[in-house]
Amino acid sequence: MKFNKKAFTIIELIVVMSIIGVLVLFAVPKFIGHTKAARFTRLIANTKQLETASERYYIDKNDWPRLGNNPYTADQLKSFTQKIYDSTGKEASLDPSGNYYDIDYNKLSQYISIADDKQYYIIQNPVGNIYALDGLSKEAEARLIDVPATEIKLNFTDISLNIGTFQALTATIKPDSATNKNLIWSSSDTTVAVVDNNGKVTAIKSGIVIITASTENGKFTTSCNVTINTSVTGVVLDKSTAAIDTDSMIQLIATILPTTATNKSLIWTSSNASIATVDSSGLVTGISVGNTTITAKTQDGNYISICNLTVNLPFTTVIFTNASATGAIGPTQTQLNTAYVGTLLESKVTSNNGIQIWTVPLTGNYRIETYGASGATGSIYNHQGTIMKGDFTLTKGTVLRLLVGQQGLTYYGGGGGTFVTKVDNASTYKMVDGIGITPLIISGGGGYSQTASPYTQASAIYTHLGGKDGNGGETEAYYQNAYYYGSRGGGGLLTDGQSGGGKSFLNGGQGLGEGGFGGGTGREWGYGSNGSVQEKGAGGGYSGGAGGSTANYADSGSGGASYNSGTNQVATSDKLQLDGKIIITYLR
Repeated sequence: MKFNKKAFTIIELIVVMSIIGVLVLFAVPKFIGHTKAARFTRLIANTKQLETASERYYIDKNDWPRLGNNPYTADQLKSFTQKIYDSTGKEASLDPSGNYYDIDYNKLSQYISIADDKQYYIIQNPVGNIYALDGLSKEAEARLIDVPATEIKLNFTDISLNIGTFQALTATIKPDSATNKNLIWSSSDTTVAVVDNNGKVTAIKSGIVIITASTENGKFTTSCNVTINTSVTGVVLDKSTAAIDTDSMIQLIATILPTTATNKSLIWTSSNASIATVDSSGLVTGISVGNTTITAKTQDGNYISICNLTVNLPFTTVIFTNASATGAIGPTQTQLNTAYVGTLLESKVTSNNGIQIWTVPLTGNYRIETYGASGATGSIYNHQGTIMKGDFTLTKGTVLRLLVGQQGLTYYGGGGGTFVTKVDNASTYKMVDGIGITPLIISGGGGYSQTASPYTQASAIYTHLGGKDGNGGETEAYYQNAYYYGSRGGGGLLTDGQSGGGKSFLNGGQGLGEGGFGGGTGREWGYGSNGSVQEKGAGGGYSGGAGGSTANYADSGSGGASYNSGTNQVATSDKLQLDGKIIITYLR
Protein backbone atom coordinates (compact mmCIF):
# COMPACT_ATOMS: atom_id res chain seq x y z
CA MET A 1 0.00 0.00 0.00
CA LYS A 2 1.29 3.48 -0.84
CA PHE A 3 -0.27 6.37 1.12
CA ASN A 4 1.30 9.70 1.99
CA LYS A 5 -0.06 9.67 5.52
CA LYS A 6 1.80 10.34 8.76
CA ALA A 7 4.67 7.98 9.47
CA PHE A 8 4.38 5.04 11.85
CA THR A 9 5.78 5.37 15.32
CA ILE A 10 8.57 2.98 16.20
CA ILE A 11 6.21 0.97 18.40
CA GLU A 12 3.58 0.78 15.68
CA LEU A 13 6.15 -0.24 13.12
CA ILE A 14 7.33 -3.01 15.39
CA VAL A 15 3.72 -4.12 15.85
CA VAL A 16 3.11 -4.14 12.11
CA MET A 17 6.27 -6.07 11.40
CA SER A 18 5.35 -8.50 14.13
CA ILE A 19 1.91 -9.05 12.65
CA ILE A 20 3.34 -9.56 9.18
CA GLY A 21 5.66 -12.11 10.78
CA VAL A 22 2.65 -13.82 12.33
CA LEU A 23 0.95 -13.99 8.93
CA VAL A 24 3.99 -15.24 7.13
CA LEU A 25 5.28 -17.68 9.70
CA PHE A 26 2.29 -18.84 11.70
CA ALA A 27 -0.99 -18.18 9.94
CA VAL A 28 -0.89 -21.09 7.52
CA PRO A 29 -3.97 -23.27 8.31
CA LYS A 30 -3.62 -26.97 8.69
CA PHE A 31 -5.93 -28.30 6.04
CA ILE A 32 -5.79 -31.74 4.55
CA GLY A 33 -5.15 -31.80 0.81
CA HIS A 34 -3.07 -28.66 0.62
CA THR A 35 0.63 -28.13 0.82
CA LYS A 36 2.06 -25.62 3.28
CA ALA A 37 3.22 -23.52 0.33
CA ALA A 38 -0.26 -23.42 -1.17
CA ARG A 39 -1.83 -22.49 2.14
CA PHE A 40 0.76 -19.79 2.74
CA THR A 41 0.21 -18.31 -0.73
CA ARG A 42 -3.53 -18.15 -0.28
CA LEU A 43 -3.25 -16.52 3.15
CA ILE A 44 -0.92 -13.85 1.88
CA ALA A 45 -3.14 -13.17 -1.15
CA ASN A 46 -6.25 -12.84 0.97
CA THR A 47 -4.50 -10.48 3.36
CA LYS A 48 -3.39 -8.21 0.50
CA GLN A 49 -6.90 -8.16 -0.96
CA LEU A 50 -8.33 -7.10 2.42
CA GLU A 51 -5.76 -4.34 2.73
CA THR A 52 -6.54 -3.05 -0.77
CA ALA A 53 -10.28 -3.06 -0.09
CA SER A 54 -9.72 -1.16 3.16
CA GLU A 55 -7.67 1.44 1.31
CA ARG A 56 -10.46 2.00 -1.21
CA TYR A 57 -12.91 2.40 1.61
CA TYR A 58 -10.63 4.97 3.22
CA ILE A 59 -10.36 6.96 -0.06
CA ASP A 60 -14.13 7.24 -0.33
CA LYS A 61 -15.04 7.65 3.36
CA ASN A 62 -11.91 9.13 4.92
CA ASP A 63 -12.13 6.42 7.57
CA TRP A 64 -11.15 2.79 8.07
CA PRO A 65 -13.70 -0.08 8.01
CA ARG A 66 -13.50 -0.85 11.70
CA LEU A 67 -16.37 -2.42 13.59
CA GLY A 68 -17.14 0.02 16.39
CA ASN A 69 -15.01 2.78 17.78
CA ASN A 70 -13.54 1.06 20.82
CA PRO A 71 -10.23 -0.77 20.41
CA TYR A 72 -9.59 -4.17 21.91
CA THR A 73 -9.13 -4.36 25.65
CA ALA A 74 -6.20 -6.26 27.05
CA ASP A 75 -8.43 -9.26 27.72
CA GLN A 76 -9.90 -9.14 24.22
CA LEU A 77 -6.44 -8.91 22.74
CA LYS A 78 -5.37 -11.95 24.76
CA SER A 79 -8.42 -13.85 23.51
CA PHE A 80 -7.63 -12.85 19.95
CA THR A 81 -4.07 -14.11 20.12
CA GLN A 82 -5.43 -17.38 21.52
CA LYS A 83 -7.67 -17.71 18.45
CA ILE A 84 -4.65 -17.24 16.25
CA TYR A 85 -2.86 -19.99 18.16
CA ASP A 86 -5.83 -22.28 17.93
CA SER A 87 -6.05 -21.73 14.16
CA THR A 88 -2.37 -21.90 13.32
CA GLY A 89 -0.68 -23.62 16.22
CA LYS A 90 1.62 -20.63 16.47
CA GLU A 91 1.74 -17.94 19.12
CA ALA A 92 1.37 -14.31 18.05
CA SER A 93 3.17 -11.65 20.04
CA LEU A 94 1.20 -8.38 19.85
CA ASP A 95 2.23 -5.01 21.25
CA PRO A 96 -0.28 -4.18 24.00
CA SER A 97 0.14 -0.42 23.29
CA GLY A 98 -1.26 -0.76 19.76
CA ASN A 99 -4.87 -0.16 18.78
CA TYR A 100 -6.72 -3.22 17.48
CA TYR A 101 -10.22 -3.39 15.99
CA ASP A 102 -12.46 -5.90 14.27
CA ILE A 103 -13.24 -5.25 10.60
CA ASP A 104 -16.77 -4.44 9.49
CA TYR A 105 -17.23 -6.65 6.44
CA ASN A 106 -20.48 -4.90 5.54
CA LYS A 107 -18.51 -1.72 4.91
CA LEU A 108 -16.21 -3.57 2.53
CA SER A 109 -18.95 -5.38 0.63
CA GLN A 110 -18.76 -3.03 -2.37
CA TYR A 111 -15.02 -3.50 -2.61
CA ILE A 112 -14.38 -7.21 -1.93
CA SER A 113 -16.16 -10.54 -2.35
CA ILE A 114 -15.43 -13.32 0.19
CA ALA A 115 -16.15 -16.94 -0.75
CA ASP A 116 -16.00 -18.63 2.72
CA ASP A 117 -16.52 -18.11 6.43
CA LYS A 118 -14.39 -15.67 8.26
CA GLN A 119 -11.22 -16.65 10.01
CA TYR A 120 -8.67 -14.59 11.77
CA TYR A 121 -6.29 -12.25 10.01
CA ILE A 122 -4.45 -9.11 10.95
CA ILE A 123 -4.03 -6.26 8.47
CA GLN A 124 -2.44 -2.87 8.94
CA ASN A 125 -3.71 0.71 8.66
CA PRO A 126 -1.09 3.11 7.23
CA VAL A 127 -2.38 5.97 9.36
CA GLY A 128 -0.97 4.26 12.39
CA ASN A 129 -3.78 2.15 13.85
CA ILE A 130 -3.25 -1.58 13.69
CA TYR A 131 -6.37 -3.57 12.81
CA ALA A 132 -6.85 -7.05 14.21
CA LEU A 133 -9.54 -8.21 11.84
CA ASP A 134 -11.57 -11.37 11.67
CA GLY A 135 -9.98 -12.93 8.65
CA LEU A 136 -10.84 -15.76 6.25
CA SER A 137 -10.76 -19.48 6.65
CA LYS A 138 -7.87 -21.43 5.34
CA GLU A 139 -9.99 -22.42 2.34
CA ALA A 140 -11.54 -18.97 1.77
CA GLU A 141 -10.80 -16.92 -1.28
CA ALA A 142 -11.09 -13.10 -1.39
CA ARG A 143 -11.69 -11.31 -4.69
CA LEU A 144 -11.69 -7.50 -5.15
CA ILE A 145 -14.77 -6.01 -6.80
CA ASP A 146 -14.30 -3.35 -9.51
CA VAL A 147 -15.48 0.13 -8.45
CA PRO A 148 -16.85 1.76 -11.61
CA ALA A 149 -16.37 5.42 -12.52
CA THR A 150 -19.57 7.46 -12.19
CA GLU A 151 -18.40 10.87 -13.37
CA ILE A 152 -15.59 12.54 -15.29
CA LYS A 153 -14.77 16.26 -15.48
CA LEU A 154 -12.08 18.35 -17.17
CA ASN A 155 -10.36 21.38 -15.69
CA PHE A 156 -11.43 23.42 -18.77
CA THR A 157 -14.52 23.34 -20.96
CA ASP A 158 -13.41 26.09 -23.37
CA ILE A 159 -9.89 27.29 -24.15
CA SER A 160 -8.16 29.38 -26.82
CA LEU A 161 -4.67 28.67 -28.05
CA ASN A 162 -2.33 30.32 -30.48
CA ILE A 163 -0.72 28.23 -33.17
CA GLY A 164 2.25 26.29 -31.81
CA THR A 165 1.25 26.56 -28.15
CA PHE A 166 -0.16 23.86 -25.88
CA GLN A 167 -2.44 23.38 -22.88
CA ALA A 168 -2.61 20.47 -20.44
CA LEU A 169 -6.10 19.18 -19.71
CA THR A 170 -6.63 17.40 -16.42
CA ALA A 171 -9.46 14.93 -15.84
CA THR A 172 -11.06 14.21 -12.46
CA ILE A 173 -12.80 10.85 -12.10
CA LYS A 174 -15.42 10.13 -9.45
CA PRO A 175 -15.48 8.28 -7.16
CA ASP A 176 -11.90 8.63 -6.06
CA SER A 177 -11.83 4.87 -5.41
CA ALA A 178 -12.78 3.98 -8.96
CA THR A 179 -10.87 0.87 -9.98
CA ASN A 180 -10.06 1.89 -13.54
CA LYS A 181 -9.02 5.49 -14.04
CA ASN A 182 -7.52 5.04 -17.46
CA LEU A 183 -8.75 7.51 -20.10
CA ILE A 184 -8.89 7.58 -23.87
CA TRP A 185 -8.16 11.05 -25.33
CA SER A 186 -9.20 12.11 -28.83
CA SER A 187 -9.37 15.18 -31.11
CA SER A 188 -12.24 15.86 -33.50
CA ASP A 189 -9.79 17.26 -36.06
CA THR A 190 -6.14 16.33 -35.73
CA THR A 191 -5.20 18.80 -38.47
CA VAL A 192 -6.24 21.61 -36.12
CA ALA A 193 -5.06 20.26 -32.76
CA VAL A 194 -3.79 16.97 -31.33
CA VAL A 195 -3.93 15.53 -27.83
CA ASP A 196 -1.62 12.97 -26.26
CA ASN A 197 -2.41 10.18 -23.79
CA ASN A 198 -1.91 12.56 -20.87
CA GLY A 199 -4.33 15.25 -22.08
CA LYS A 200 -1.74 17.66 -23.49
CA VAL A 201 -3.34 19.62 -26.37
CA THR A 202 -1.09 21.11 -29.05
CA ALA A 203 -2.39 23.75 -31.52
CA ILE A 204 -1.49 23.16 -35.17
CA LYS A 205 -3.54 25.59 -37.25
CA SER A 206 -6.43 28.01 -36.79
CA GLY A 207 -9.86 26.51 -36.34
CA ILE A 208 -12.15 24.96 -33.75
CA VAL A 209 -11.75 21.45 -32.41
CA ILE A 210 -13.31 19.30 -29.66
CA ILE A 211 -11.00 17.38 -27.34
CA THR A 212 -12.74 14.40 -25.70
CA ALA A 213 -11.77 12.30 -22.69
CA SER A 214 -13.52 8.93 -22.26
CA THR A 215 -13.31 6.16 -19.70
CA GLU A 216 -11.91 2.91 -21.08
CA ASN A 217 -15.33 1.27 -21.01
CA GLY A 218 -16.73 4.23 -22.96
CA LYS A 219 -19.60 4.80 -20.53
CA PHE A 220 -18.51 8.29 -19.49
CA THR A 221 -17.11 11.09 -21.62
CA THR A 222 -16.42 14.81 -21.29
CA SER A 223 -15.05 17.35 -23.71
CA CYS A 224 -13.38 20.74 -24.10
CA ASN A 225 -13.96 23.15 -26.97
CA VAL A 226 -10.64 24.45 -28.25
CA THR A 227 -10.31 27.50 -30.49
CA ILE A 228 -7.01 27.83 -32.30
CA ASN A 229 -6.35 31.49 -32.95
CA THR A 230 -4.62 33.17 -35.82
CA SER A 231 -2.06 35.28 -34.00
CA VAL A 232 -1.75 39.03 -34.56
CA THR A 233 1.48 40.11 -36.26
CA GLY A 234 0.99 43.89 -36.23
CA VAL A 235 -1.30 46.92 -36.41
CA VAL A 236 -1.29 49.98 -38.67
CA LEU A 237 -3.18 53.26 -38.20
CA ASP A 238 -4.58 55.10 -41.19
CA LYS A 239 -2.82 58.31 -40.05
CA SER A 240 0.65 58.70 -38.60
CA THR A 241 0.16 62.44 -38.06
CA ALA A 242 -3.00 64.52 -37.74
CA ALA A 243 -4.17 67.96 -36.66
CA ILE A 244 -7.52 68.94 -35.22
CA ASP A 245 -9.00 71.91 -33.41
CA THR A 246 -10.07 71.98 -29.81
CA ASP A 247 -13.63 70.70 -29.41
CA SER A 248 -13.41 68.87 -32.72
CA MET A 249 -13.03 65.15 -33.43
CA ILE A 250 -11.21 62.81 -35.76
CA GLN A 251 -11.74 59.08 -36.27
CA LEU A 252 -8.59 56.97 -36.43
CA ILE A 253 -8.88 53.59 -38.15
CA ALA A 254 -6.63 50.69 -37.16
CA THR A 255 -5.94 47.70 -39.40
CA ILE A 256 -4.83 44.55 -37.55
CA LEU A 257 -2.51 42.18 -39.38
CA PRO A 258 -3.20 39.67 -40.65
CA THR A 259 -6.78 40.49 -41.48
CA THR A 260 -7.70 36.92 -40.50
CA ALA A 261 -6.37 37.38 -36.96
CA THR A 262 -8.72 35.98 -34.34
CA ASN A 263 -8.35 38.56 -31.57
CA LYS A 264 -8.80 42.05 -33.00
CA SER A 265 -9.23 43.82 -29.68
CA LEU A 266 -7.35 47.10 -29.29
CA ILE A 267 -6.39 49.32 -26.37
CA TRP A 268 -6.45 53.02 -27.26
CA THR A 269 -4.52 55.59 -25.21
CA SER A 270 -3.51 59.24 -25.36
CA SER A 271 -0.14 60.25 -23.96
CA ASN A 272 -1.71 63.48 -22.69
CA ALA A 273 -5.44 63.34 -22.05
CA SER A 274 -5.50 67.05 -21.21
CA ILE A 275 -4.62 67.74 -24.86
CA ALA A 276 -6.80 65.09 -26.51
CA THR A 277 -8.75 62.00 -25.49
CA VAL A 278 -9.50 58.82 -27.42
CA ASP A 279 -12.32 56.35 -26.86
CA SER A 280 -12.39 52.58 -27.32
CA SER A 281 -13.28 52.95 -31.01
CA GLY A 282 -10.39 55.31 -31.88
CA LEU A 283 -12.49 58.50 -31.91
CA VAL A 284 -10.20 61.37 -30.86
CA THR A 285 -11.47 64.62 -29.29
CA GLY A 286 -9.35 67.75 -29.06
CA ILE A 287 -9.35 69.27 -25.57
CA SER A 288 -6.70 71.99 -25.49
CA VAL A 289 -3.86 73.34 -27.60
CA GLY A 290 -0.76 71.14 -27.72
CA ASN A 291 0.70 67.87 -28.95
CA THR A 292 -0.03 64.31 -27.89
CA THR A 293 0.48 60.78 -29.16
CA ILE A 294 -2.47 58.49 -29.80
CA THR A 295 -1.54 54.82 -29.51
CA ALA A 296 -3.43 51.72 -30.64
CA LYS A 297 -2.11 48.52 -28.97
CA THR A 298 -3.25 45.01 -29.83
CA GLN A 299 -4.48 42.84 -27.00
CA ASP A 300 -2.85 39.87 -28.70
CA GLY A 301 0.89 40.41 -28.88
CA ASN A 302 0.99 44.05 -27.65
CA TYR A 303 1.79 45.42 -31.08
CA ILE A 304 1.42 49.21 -31.37
CA SER A 305 0.88 51.92 -33.95
CA ILE A 306 0.92 55.64 -33.16
CA CYS A 307 -0.45 58.89 -34.52
CA ASN A 308 1.27 62.14 -33.59
CA LEU A 309 -1.57 64.58 -33.02
CA THR A 310 -1.50 68.37 -32.93
CA VAL A 311 -4.46 70.20 -31.40
CA ASN A 312 -4.92 73.77 -32.59
CA LEU A 313 -7.22 76.56 -31.59
CA PRO A 314 -10.48 76.64 -33.48
CA PHE A 315 -9.48 80.19 -34.23
CA THR A 316 -6.92 82.80 -33.36
CA THR A 317 -8.90 85.74 -34.68
CA VAL A 318 -12.47 86.12 -35.91
CA ILE A 319 -13.96 89.21 -37.51
CA PHE A 320 -17.65 90.08 -37.35
CA THR A 321 -18.93 92.45 -40.07
CA ASN A 322 -22.19 94.00 -41.21
CA ALA A 323 -22.34 91.24 -43.88
CA SER A 324 -23.09 93.84 -46.63
CA ALA A 325 -26.24 95.07 -44.87
CA THR A 326 -26.85 98.84 -45.22
CA GLY A 327 -28.96 101.48 -43.56
CA ALA A 328 -31.03 101.26 -40.43
CA ILE A 329 -31.64 97.48 -40.40
CA GLY A 330 -29.02 94.88 -39.56
CA PRO A 331 -28.03 91.76 -41.54
CA THR A 332 -30.33 88.80 -42.11
CA GLN A 333 -29.34 85.18 -41.47
CA THR A 334 -28.87 84.69 -45.20
CA GLN A 335 -26.48 87.63 -45.37
CA LEU A 336 -24.49 86.30 -42.41
CA ASN A 337 -24.30 82.82 -43.91
CA THR A 338 -22.98 84.24 -47.17
CA ALA A 339 -20.51 86.58 -45.49
CA TYR A 340 -18.99 83.97 -43.20
CA VAL A 341 -18.81 81.01 -45.55
CA GLY A 342 -15.28 79.56 -45.57
CA THR A 343 -14.33 81.42 -42.38
CA LEU A 344 -14.06 80.31 -38.77
CA LEU A 345 -17.51 81.79 -38.18
CA GLU A 346 -19.24 79.62 -40.78
CA SER A 347 -22.39 78.06 -39.30
CA LYS A 348 -21.55 79.49 -35.89
CA VAL A 349 -23.39 82.82 -35.97
CA THR A 350 -27.15 83.41 -35.91
CA SER A 351 -29.07 86.63 -36.51
CA ASN A 352 -31.68 87.98 -34.14
CA ASN A 353 -33.12 90.92 -36.13
CA GLY A 354 -29.61 91.92 -37.13
CA ILE A 355 -27.95 91.33 -33.77
CA GLN A 356 -25.39 88.53 -34.12
CA ILE A 357 -25.27 85.70 -31.58
CA TRP A 358 -22.08 83.70 -31.09
CA THR A 359 -20.84 81.26 -28.41
CA VAL A 360 -17.35 81.48 -26.92
CA PRO A 361 -15.54 78.25 -27.91
CA LEU A 362 -12.75 78.24 -25.32
CA THR A 363 -12.15 79.48 -21.82
CA GLY A 364 -9.31 81.98 -21.81
CA ASN A 365 -8.18 85.54 -22.36
CA TYR A 366 -9.46 87.45 -25.37
CA ARG A 367 -8.72 90.83 -26.95
CA ILE A 368 -11.82 92.50 -28.36
CA GLU A 369 -11.70 95.46 -30.76
CA THR A 370 -14.87 97.31 -31.72
CA TYR A 371 -15.20 99.82 -34.57
CA GLY A 372 -18.11 102.25 -34.58
CA ALA A 373 -19.56 103.15 -38.00
CA SER A 374 -18.87 106.58 -39.48
CA GLY A 375 -21.31 109.24 -40.56
CA ALA A 376 -22.57 109.33 -44.14
CA THR A 377 -20.04 109.32 -46.98
CA GLY A 378 -19.98 112.50 -49.10
CA SER A 379 -20.30 114.84 -46.20
CA ILE A 380 -17.49 117.32 -45.86
CA TYR A 381 -17.20 116.00 -42.33
CA ASN A 382 -17.83 112.23 -42.53
CA HIS A 383 -16.85 111.92 -38.90
CA GLN A 384 -15.69 108.55 -37.68
CA GLY A 385 -16.81 106.19 -35.00
CA THR A 386 -14.41 105.30 -32.21
CA ILE A 387 -12.16 102.24 -32.15
CA MET A 388 -12.12 100.65 -28.69
CA LYS A 389 -9.84 97.85 -27.56
CA GLY A 390 -9.75 95.84 -24.35
CA ASP A 391 -8.78 92.44 -22.91
CA PHE A 392 -11.33 90.10 -21.32
CA THR A 393 -11.49 86.70 -19.67
CA LEU A 394 -14.31 84.65 -21.17
CA THR A 395 -15.61 81.23 -20.32
CA LYS A 396 -16.34 78.51 -22.83
CA GLY A 397 -20.04 78.40 -23.58
CA THR A 398 -20.66 82.09 -22.83
CA VAL A 399 -23.10 83.53 -25.37
CA LEU A 400 -22.23 86.90 -26.84
CA ARG A 401 -24.69 89.27 -28.47
CA LEU A 402 -22.99 91.56 -30.95
CA LEU A 403 -24.21 94.48 -33.03
CA VAL A 404 -21.98 95.74 -35.84
CA GLY A 405 -22.71 99.40 -36.53
CA GLN A 406 -23.59 100.44 -40.09
CA GLN A 407 -22.59 103.67 -41.78
CA GLY A 408 -25.17 106.44 -42.13
CA LEU A 409 -26.75 106.83 -45.59
CA THR A 410 -26.53 109.59 -48.21
CA TYR A 411 -25.21 112.89 -46.95
CA TYR A 412 -26.73 113.32 -43.53
CA GLY A 413 -27.11 110.01 -41.64
CA GLY A 414 -25.29 109.33 -38.39
CA GLY A 415 -23.33 106.10 -37.98
CA GLY A 416 -24.47 103.24 -35.78
CA GLY A 417 -22.62 102.21 -32.63
CA THR A 418 -20.94 98.78 -32.36
CA PHE A 419 -21.79 96.70 -29.28
CA VAL A 420 -20.35 93.57 -27.63
CA THR A 421 -22.39 92.19 -24.74
CA LYS A 422 -22.62 88.84 -23.00
CA VAL A 423 -25.82 87.08 -22.06
CA ASP A 424 -26.37 87.39 -18.33
CA ASN A 425 -29.81 86.44 -17.17
CA ALA A 426 -29.06 87.80 -13.71
CA SER A 427 -28.64 91.28 -15.21
CA THR A 428 -31.39 93.86 -14.91
CA TYR A 429 -30.66 94.96 -18.47
CA LYS A 430 -33.23 93.03 -20.47
CA MET A 431 -33.58 92.99 -24.23
CA VAL A 432 -36.96 92.98 -25.95
CA ASP A 433 -36.91 89.17 -26.04
CA GLY A 434 -36.39 89.05 -22.27
CA ILE A 435 -32.72 88.02 -22.38
CA GLY A 436 -30.50 89.74 -19.84
CA ILE A 437 -27.16 91.18 -20.98
CA THR A 438 -24.06 92.80 -19.55
CA PRO A 439 -22.06 95.21 -21.76
CA LEU A 440 -18.39 94.39 -22.35
CA ILE A 441 -17.18 96.96 -24.87
CA ILE A 442 -18.99 99.50 -27.11
CA SER A 443 -17.79 101.96 -29.80
CA GLY A 444 -19.86 105.05 -30.57
CA GLY A 445 -20.89 105.77 -34.17
CA GLY A 446 -19.87 109.03 -35.85
CA GLY A 447 -22.35 111.94 -36.18
CA TYR A 448 -22.79 114.24 -39.12
CA SER A 449 -20.30 116.76 -37.87
CA GLN A 450 -18.64 115.24 -34.82
CA THR A 451 -16.53 112.15 -34.29
CA ALA A 452 -17.82 109.66 -31.73
CA SER A 453 -16.67 110.06 -28.15
CA PRO A 454 -14.32 107.59 -26.42
CA TYR A 455 -16.10 108.46 -23.19
CA THR A 456 -19.38 107.28 -21.78
CA GLN A 457 -21.16 110.62 -22.41
CA ALA A 458 -21.83 111.98 -25.90
CA SER A 459 -21.06 115.57 -26.89
CA ALA A 460 -23.65 118.33 -26.80
CA ILE A 461 -24.92 120.30 -29.80
CA TYR A 462 -25.43 123.86 -28.68
CA THR A 463 -27.88 123.54 -25.84
CA HIS A 464 -28.90 119.97 -26.69
CA LEU A 465 -27.12 117.30 -24.76
CA GLY A 466 -25.75 113.98 -25.89
CA GLY A 467 -26.82 110.94 -23.90
CA LYS A 468 -25.01 109.73 -20.81
CA ASP A 469 -24.99 106.63 -18.61
CA GLY A 470 -26.14 104.46 -21.49
CA ASN A 471 -29.13 106.56 -22.51
CA GLY A 472 -30.17 108.08 -25.84
CA GLY A 473 -29.26 111.64 -26.93
CA GLU A 474 -31.51 114.68 -27.02
CA THR A 475 -33.31 115.96 -30.10
CA GLU A 476 -32.48 119.22 -31.94
CA ALA A 477 -35.74 121.10 -32.57
CA TYR A 478 -35.25 124.43 -34.40
CA TYR A 479 -38.30 126.71 -34.60
CA GLN A 480 -38.68 128.99 -37.61
CA ASN A 481 -41.73 130.61 -39.17
CA ALA A 482 -43.99 128.66 -36.89
CA TYR A 483 -42.39 125.37 -37.89
CA TYR A 484 -39.95 122.97 -36.12
CA TYR A 485 -36.93 121.57 -37.79
CA GLY A 486 -34.38 119.13 -36.42
CA SER A 487 -32.92 115.62 -36.00
CA ARG A 488 -33.75 113.24 -33.22
CA GLY A 489 -31.14 111.89 -30.82
CA GLY A 490 -29.12 108.70 -31.35
CA GLY A 491 -29.94 105.54 -29.45
CA GLY A 492 -27.88 104.37 -26.45
CA LEU A 493 -27.42 101.01 -24.77
CA LEU A 494 -30.46 101.32 -22.54
CA THR A 495 -32.86 103.88 -24.01
CA ASP A 496 -33.88 105.22 -27.41
CA GLY A 497 -32.94 108.68 -28.67
CA GLN A 498 -35.27 111.46 -27.54
CA SER A 499 -38.57 112.00 -29.35
CA GLY A 500 -38.51 108.55 -30.98
CA GLY A 501 -34.90 108.70 -32.16
CA GLY A 502 -32.60 105.77 -32.85
CA LYS A 503 -33.42 102.54 -31.01
CA SER A 504 -31.35 101.48 -28.04
CA PHE A 505 -29.42 98.22 -28.08
CA LEU A 506 -31.95 96.71 -25.67
CA ASN A 507 -34.72 97.65 -28.08
CA GLY A 508 -33.00 96.15 -31.12
CA GLY A 509 -30.63 98.94 -32.24
CA GLN A 510 -32.47 99.93 -35.44
CA GLY A 511 -31.47 103.26 -36.95
CA LEU A 512 -33.90 106.05 -37.81
CA GLY A 513 -34.31 107.32 -41.35
CA GLU A 514 -30.90 107.58 -42.93
CA GLY A 515 -29.14 106.67 -39.70
CA GLY A 516 -27.13 103.46 -39.57
CA PHE A 517 -28.02 100.27 -37.70
CA GLY A 518 -26.77 100.69 -34.17
CA GLY A 519 -28.99 103.62 -33.12
CA GLY A 520 -27.93 106.24 -35.68
CA THR A 521 -30.40 108.88 -36.91
CA GLY A 522 -30.71 110.82 -40.17
CA ARG A 523 -32.10 114.08 -41.53
CA GLU A 524 -35.68 115.02 -41.19
CA TRP A 525 -37.47 117.60 -43.38
CA GLY A 526 -39.05 120.65 -41.77
CA TYR A 527 -42.79 120.89 -41.94
CA GLY A 528 -44.50 123.71 -43.87
CA SER A 529 -43.47 125.99 -46.71
CA ASN A 530 -39.85 126.08 -45.64
CA GLY A 531 -39.40 122.38 -46.24
CA SER A 532 -35.97 122.69 -47.81
CA VAL A 533 -34.19 123.07 -44.47
CA GLN A 534 -32.04 119.95 -43.98
CA GLU A 535 -31.15 118.41 -40.59
CA LYS A 536 -28.10 116.40 -39.62
CA GLY A 537 -28.13 112.95 -37.92
CA ALA A 538 -26.64 111.73 -34.64
CA GLY A 539 -24.54 108.63 -34.00
CA GLY A 540 -25.59 105.70 -31.83
CA GLY A 541 -23.44 104.18 -29.09
CA TYR A 542 -23.22 103.43 -25.37
CA SER A 543 -24.87 106.83 -24.98
CA GLY A 544 -26.56 108.33 -28.06
CA GLY A 545 -25.36 111.48 -29.78
CA ALA A 546 -27.40 114.71 -29.89
CA GLY A 547 -29.40 115.57 -33.00
CA GLY A 548 -28.63 118.74 -34.96
CA SER A 549 -29.79 121.28 -37.54
CA THR A 550 -27.97 123.51 -40.03
CA ALA A 551 -30.50 126.27 -39.85
CA ASN A 552 -28.48 128.12 -37.20
CA TYR A 553 -25.34 126.00 -36.61
CA ALA A 554 -22.60 124.97 -38.95
CA ASP A 555 -21.73 121.95 -36.77
CA SER A 556 -24.60 119.70 -35.96
CA GLY A 557 -25.24 115.99 -35.14
CA SER A 558 -22.81 114.59 -32.52
CA GLY A 559 -21.35 111.11 -32.41
CA GLY A 560 -22.28 108.42 -29.90
CA ALA A 561 -20.32 107.68 -26.73
CA SER A 562 -18.27 104.54 -25.95
CA TYR A 563 -17.72 102.04 -23.14
CA ASN A 564 -14.93 99.64 -22.15
CA SER A 565 -14.94 97.23 -19.18
CA GLY A 566 -11.78 95.40 -20.24
CA THR A 567 -8.14 95.75 -19.23
CA ASN A 568 -5.34 97.27 -21.36
CA GLN A 569 -7.82 99.75 -22.78
CA VAL A 570 -7.06 101.66 -25.99
CA ALA A 571 -9.29 104.21 -27.79
CA THR A 572 -8.53 105.50 -31.32
CA SER A 573 -10.28 106.35 -34.61
CA ASP A 574 -9.68 105.81 -38.32
CA LYS A 575 -10.91 108.08 -41.10
CA LEU A 576 -10.90 105.17 -43.49
CA GLN A 577 -13.31 103.17 -41.38
CA LEU A 578 -16.86 103.28 -42.76
CA ASP A 579 -19.02 100.39 -41.54
CA GLY A 580 -18.25 99.02 -38.12
CA LYS A 581 -16.67 95.66 -37.29
CA ILE A 582 -15.66 93.53 -34.33
CA ILE A 583 -12.34 91.69 -34.04
CA ILE A 584 -11.98 89.02 -31.35
CA THR A 585 -8.55 87.45 -30.79
CA TYR A 586 -7.83 84.51 -28.52
CA LEU A 587 -4.79 85.27 -26.34
CA ARG A 588 -4.63 81.92 -24.50
